[in-house]
Formats: sequence, structure tokens, C-alpha cells
Amino acid sequence: MKKKWVLLLLVILTVFISGCTSSKDYDQPSATTTTTQAAVVKSFQAGETANNGKIAITLNGVRFTDVIDEQDNEFLTAESTAGKEYAIVDVTLENLESDRTSQ
Repeated sequence: MKKKWVLLLLVILTVFISGCTSSKDYDQPSATTTTTQAAVVKSFQAGETANNGKIAITLNGVRFTDVIDEQDNEFLTAESTAGKEYAIVDVTLENLESDRTSQ
């Protein structure tokens, strides 16, 4: 029985070692040149809509507060640390795709 385990272990080690080796020579990766384009940044004001043909985003408004208690619910409250504020952002998202299930 002991010989079977030793033989099985040798077979597994042989398969493992042979799988880690290759007869193919290693090819050094060639140098690639990448070109990067500067991102175009456009600012929008409240009430304006930005879209990319797939989704439209409208900024309805922004307000700042140091306490969040939107629902009068003790579990949905938060208080900021001294000198910090929360930004409450009101946005509208619209799917412009004809296939409403696409991502």
C-alpha cells in the first residue's frame, strides 16, 4: 500500500513539474507606443442636461448641510464632523437607449 502512495506522489510531482516547463523560447515583449488623448472637460450648470447618446444626466440642484435627516428617521440621519459639510445632489437620469435592458 505504501508503494502505491509513493508511486502516486511521484506521478503527481512529475505531471506538476512537466507542466511548469516549456520547450518554447521566451519572447521578450516588444516596445509599444501608446498615445493618450487629453480628456475634454465640459462644465454644466444646474438645470442643464449632459448626454452621450445613451444616458442623459440633468443636475437639478445642489445644497450643503452639516446634518442629514431627510426622512425624519432615526436610522437615516448623519452629522458631519466639525468644519465639514455634506453635499446633497439632486440629479435626474434618463436612459436614451431604445433597448431599456442594455447596459
